[in-house]
Amino acid sequence: MKPTLTGVLLVAAAFAAINTADAQGKSPAPAYTLSVRIDPAAGRVEGKTEVRGLQDTAVMLNAAMEISRFESAGRAVPFTRKPSGFMPGTTEVLIPAGFRDSLLIEYAGEMNQDSYPPILSAANMIRPGLVELAMYLTWYPRPASGAVFTFDLNADLPSDYVTVTNGTPAGKKEENGRNITQWKSYAPGNDIALLAAPNLRRADTSLGSVAVEIYYDKLPLTYVDSMKTNLLRSMDRLTTLLGKPAAAGLIRVAYSPRQAWGYVRMPFIVVSEGNALSWRSKEFGTARDFRYLTHEIAHYWWKYANMATPDDWINEGLAEYSAFMVSREIVGKEFADRLLVECRERASQSKTADPVAETQATSRDREINRYDKPVLLLNALRVKYGDAKFDAFLRALYSRFSSANDATTAMFLEVTRKELGAEARAMVQKAVYGKVWVEPGVQ
Repeated sequence: MKPTLTGVLLVAAAFAAINTADAQGKSPAPAYTLSVRIDPAAGRVEGKTEVRGLQDTAVMLNAAMEISRFESAGRAVPFTRKPSGFMPGTTEVLIPAGFRDSLLIEYAGEMNQDSYPPILSAANMIRPGLVELAMYLTWYPRPASGAVFTFDLNADLPSDYVTVTNGTPAGKKEENGRNITQWKSYAPGNDIALLAAPNLRRADTSLGSVAVEIYYDKLPLTYVDSMKTNLLRSMDRLTTLLGKPAAAGLIRVAYSPRQAWGYVRMPFIVVSEGNALSWRSKEFGTARDFRYLTHEIAHYWWKYANMATPDDWINEGLAEYSAFMVSREIVGKEFADRLLVECRERASQSKTADPVAETQATSRDREINRYDKPVLLLNALRVKYGDAKFDAFLRALYSRFSSANDATTAMFLEVTRKELGAEARAMVQKAVYGKVWVEPGVQ
């Protein structure tokens, strides 16, 4: 369930960072206070954003948003706007030096779905019956650098809309036929994701200190209940293997009432209810939904590589393999074997000679090189060195990446040599830097 993104969308996806760590401890993360009123019938957003501690010289904002007020400590801020390469329909709002310590921005506009490429508007939109917003439509003024920030959010929607975000609930009230919810970020992150729709139901459960929340509309409750249980098993398995993640304690899943792809903003995972419904009638359909959600949960751990660089293969490859490994244990060997066959088929269809560790976000082989080939590599290491030694290798990788708050191919090779030996390091080096793909362990 990976989106087929090309050109600028691939580059933008690289900035959809999952790493919510503070900016290497160099300075406090900027603090955002947002109040937003959304009218689904009109496709309209009215926002007020206060930002403290911004280090950027620009913010990104949807091109449809007209700025009616821009102040810093009570002074009017002179600003200019120019098209941004980040996303179609996004502009950069350039801020002069000396005006960044305390900003107030008021803006409003209508987001017409026809104004955006379908790959965007199929997953982020404002329309009657559904509001789904994340960085893809740049619906609030984001730091142009992609820097992490904290947020307090007031979301004002019609009273029949149920709202959920990647923040912790901080309050709720009804006023003049509107549903106003308050949210506070769990930790510094680089996006705010908001989903709101009528008829959203919530099912939740917990196991020990871990809770699962699932928001859904048309899926049967029996399906949701089974998924809740299995996701807790996924979290438990990965926690036992790797230790507690940064987002320990909560898995929040929303089955958005639409088709298209999904994404994660810890601890919030947004996926397509339409896809889940259609998969139910297909072989291993429910298993594929579970595997996809487990991939997103695995990003609670595998999130330290810079997603704007080729090192993103580490994030995606380890998350994909973690999902494969957990699916093999919970769903069964037959499904896992099918996944391996599919990885091999896709890997054989490479369109470029781009090595895994040098694959840019714009490469036609991005999906194959960051998802499929790493699964085959990691599986070959597991088969060659055995489960116990391979599990210790994964723990060592996570310890190295999390302690450095970074993950690079050089680090990956270093840990491989230390944990598995020089032969394993050579095996990985050949697999990730070779221009001709040969599956490790296969003659």
